[in-house]
Amino acid sequence: MKARMIKNLIATATLSMIACGTFAAAPNNSGPAPKCPFGQIAVKKNDLWVCEPLKIKAPTKGLEAVPTAGKQYQAAEQTKPARAKPDLTVADGSDTVGRALPNSTPNWEKKIYVHIKNIGSSASQGGYVEVKLSNGAIGKGSMPTINPNQTRLVFVEFRAPLPEGRLVANIKADSTNQIAESNESNNTKTAVFQ
Repeated sequence: MKARMIKNLIATATLSMIACGTFAAAPNNSGPAPKCPFGQIAVKKNDLWVCEPLKIKAPTKGLEAVPTAGKQYQAAEQTKPARAKPDLTVADGSDTVGRALPNSTPNWEKKIYVHIKNIGSSASQGGYVEVKLSNGAIGKGSMPTINPNQTRLVFVEFRAPLPEGRLVANIKADSTNQIAESNESNNTKTAVFQ
């Protein structure tokens, strides 16, 4: 009988140690989820089960708002915002183009001025203006940096002094197309000057 009692005592001690080890490895109430009241769901927070109201989370941004029937949420196509660009034009007005005034610039007798405007949303960096005159002469001028909504005076120089009288000028801003503009089709204008 003593042997049986010792055997039962050893079995009980072994089971107690196993049970203590299990609870030590899984503290608090980390066992199975509890049954929650209607409208609540068991949620595990910091190794503890708690009952919380049921919440339905909408998809995060970048996903379609509603899936189509039988399909999972698909990532929506990402579109990049349009990059700000300059947009150079030949300015309107009676003073669009004219002869350089005497002694206003070196070689003034070979130069005309042109007003170039940036109607874009970003500054233009450099570039050239080309002018073809009705007498066949062709001249070029370097454009300075032109900020958005700013008009700048550009001198265009020809190889020889300009003849007296009325001339027609075909003007092209960014004549070498080195500036990426929001509208490349509005760079030209024809103007008359004396």
